Order: sequence, then C-alpha cells, then structure tokens
Amino acid sequence: MFDAVKERDNIIRFVRDYYRKNHLKGAVLGISGGKDSGVVAGLLCEAIGAENVVGITMPCHSKSRDAADAQLVAEKFGFEMLNIDLTDTFDSFIKEIDKLGTFTDEQKKNADINLKPRLRMATCYYMAALLSATKGGAYLVPGTSNLAELFLGYFTKFGDSAHDFELISHLTVEEVIKVGEVVGVPPKVLYRTPDDGLSGQSDEEKMGVRYADAAKIIRGYGDLGEEEYNKIMKLHNGSLHKFKMPHPERISVKTYPQTDNQPCWLFTLDPENPLDHEGSFDWRYHVDGRHWVKGYTAEEFAKKYSLEKIIMLMNSEISIHKYYTDQYQQYPDVTLFDKDSCEYDEPLYLDEIKEMFE
Repeated sequence: MFDAVKERDNIIRFVRDYYRKNHLKGAVLGISGGKDSGVVAGLLCEAIGAENVVGITMPCHSKSRDAADAQLVAEKFGFEMLNIDLTDTFDSFIKEIDKLGTFTDEQKKNADINLKPRLRMATCYYMAALLSATKGGAYLVPGTSNLAELFLGYFTKFGDSAHDFELISHLTVEEVIKVGEVVGVPPKVLYRTPDDGLSGQSDEEKMGVRYADAAKIIRGYGDLGEEEYNKIMKLHNGSLHKFKMPHPERISVKTYPQTDNQPCWLFTLDPENPLDHEGSFDWRYHVDGRHWVKGYTAEEFAKKYSLEKIIMLMNSEISIHKYYTDQYQQYPDVTLFDKDSCEYDEPLYLDEIKEMFE
C-alpha cells in the first residue's frame, strides 16, 4: 500500500543527501500553477529551505489563472517568485520563422506548442546560472514530470524533460496527489485538472487516454480493456526515442562476440566492489550505447566472497542483488551485464545467501 508520508520523507531525504554530497545551494523551477510543480516546490522547501528555492512564472500567451495559482503555491511555502514574460520572445521567434515561407496554423501548431516549454527551460537554466554566480552556491533545475507523463511520453524533448535531478518521476498522478496532500499543496492547485497551459485542452483530452489507466499498466493492477491498453502502449512505444539518443555502433572492432548466451543469474554488490576499489572507469562498461555493470555468476561470487565477508558487507549497509539475464559478456577477469535488459532482479537476504555456500 502506498504510504504518502513515508514517500514524502524519502524524497526529502534524497534531496538533502544529494545537495549535501554535491555541495549545492538552491533550486530554480518553473511554477505553472499545476499540481506537479506545486508538489515539487513544497518538497524542495522542506528539503533545502524556502530561502533557497526560486520559482519562476513564465507567461507566454498564457491564462491569467496560471499565474494566480502559482502565486498561491509561493505564498503557501514562502519561496521567492519571479515573473519573466516570454510572450514577446515567442512572438519575435515566430516572426522570424514566418519570413521563411507561408505556413498554416495547423502546420505550425505542434512546433509552436513545443517551442514554449523549450523557451521556459532555457529561462530556468539562465536564472540558475545567474543565481549560482550571485548567491554564493550552485543552483540546479529540478524536474517536475510524474511517472505517468514519462511513461506516456507526454513531455517536450529538451523542454520540460531537461533538468538536473528528479523528485516525482517515480510516482503516478494519483501518488503525486497523495504526497501533495501531505506536503500541503493548496487544494485549488492540487486538484486542478491537468493541462499543459498551451493547447487549450486537458492532458487526457489531448492524449485520448486517462492517467488512471496508464497507472494500471505501470503498477500492474486493475482491469483494462484491450482498446485502452493499445492506445496507451502506442503512446509509450511511440515516445521511446525521447529517452535514448541513438548512434551508430563501432564496426571496425567487434567488441562483444557473445550473442547466444543462456539466461543465468548474476550477482552484484551495491555499492559495487567496495572492498577492492574496482569501481574505476573501464572502457568495457560504456560501449554500444549501454552501461555494462560488473557482476558475478553464483560460482564466481562464492569464490570471491566468503560468507563471513558477505555478512560484514551487509552489516555495513551494502546490499546484494541478483539479476536474471542473457545480456552478459564473460571475460577471464570479469563478467559484464546490461541491467536494462534484465528480465528480473531482486535483493537477496542472508538466508538465501547462506544457501549459496552450503
């Protein structure tokens, strides 16, 4: 069962740890007047202090209610709010485009809609750099997209998808609302029908699917009709290009000759290899567009780590995970595998590990 209080505390702890480890100071984010930016703003204020959070409203042929709702969030959590009007910037850009030829409004519609979040993100990063130079510490731009939006691809590439770290990307819309209730986001903002403020339609009207149905697929619960399932998966699969930059593979050297591996269990330590200092960069870890991770077969694992050493590691808050995959490459000195291609993974408990040594 989802526990909003624990999740709020988990996110706040994550942000505090990240800022402390990286010697960061503040955050700059666009405040749209919607629930996602409202929840992120509230979480940031609790994590790093309202005095270190700067919100920006960036109207661009926008509805007046957006700025009013954004102000409610700023007043609730006590952070500074700036207003940078991008209407003239947008119009000037479009005027230059119109010099290139005659385009209908329908032809320009999608390009116009996506230009606005890209201008807004450029503004956030400009202000983050400016505040970093004037406030005596680094300011970052947090992400405000939730898991359902990301799953459906409902974001603008290099627009609202551009950010330095994420707070709610692991939460569905319903879960974000529950966390927002705990954080204290103003109800008018938290329960407002989601829309992009750009197209004149709600998110669900524009996509033709419901966030609640996407959550059923993401979390694996509830019944979903074939038609709804196919619509959602079409959006998901059609947006995969937004997540990974394609590139040609090197063909002059065949880096990984193994292509017919049988699926097997592989084991890792988290953090990786804490005793041997083997976590330094290895060219084999970053090839073919993948991040290959060091792992061990059961035999290698039992040979390398004694049960006593494993118990010591686990008492030092080091976890052991096992993965089931056929995407691995074996070398005399190491086995590498691709976590993204694993069919299954789970943390191991001490009783299970002891069985490996019996």
